[in-house]
Amino acid sequence: AQWEQLLSLQQEEEKARIKRFHFERDAKTALVGRLMLHAAACAALGAEHSEVRFGRSKENKPFLLPVPGKDIAGFNLNLSHHGEWVVLASDTQRLIGSDVMTTTLPKYGENPEDFFNDFDTTFNPKEWALIRGGASEEDRLIRFFVNWALKETYLKATGIGLGIELTRIEFDISTQVITEAKKTQRILLPNAATIKIDGKA
Repeated sequence: AQWEQLLSLQQEEEKARIKRFHFERDAKTALVGRLMLHAAACAALGAEHSEVRFGRSKENKPFLLPVPGKDIAGFNLNLSHHGEWVVLASDTQRLIGSDVMTTTLPKYGENPEDFFNDFDTTFNPKEWALIRGGASEEDRLIRFFVNWALKETYLKATGIGLGIELTRIEFDISTQVITEAKKTQRILLPNAATIKIDGKA
């Protein structure tokens, strides 16, 4: 009953998206994400749930549709979910992206190097040196997923999707930042990394 009640609050196209998930867990995280989007927009704008609606860009990024009597210029928000995590980030002035991932291999018993080889064109030599420089398998996987999540976050913030070669996007991130991330539920703190596009900051 609670599931149907919460689902009924969603726009028809989003209901259809949620119902297409094969696994119940994925459908639930998708619904939680939509509820979080609405809650964030309502709180930021002082709007009622019925006044808030979202569209999607051609790259599938949600965006807030005009709200009567509210200034939404610059309002940006982004959602990510993976496994049991659902994360929302929003800002009233800046483009914003978010990404969350578990830091374990997708396939039980898989060799990290075999996994890395599937992404050989994702990172440049400097990034691979950082990733493979981890002292343990856990460290190497954390470094990989931190770098991957940063690139995903940039793509989601700008809304360009995979229309750019990922090796053109490079993040400068120190090993100390990754060490600190392990102490904070692997959450990157503000100013943890700087971005370069085609080698330019």
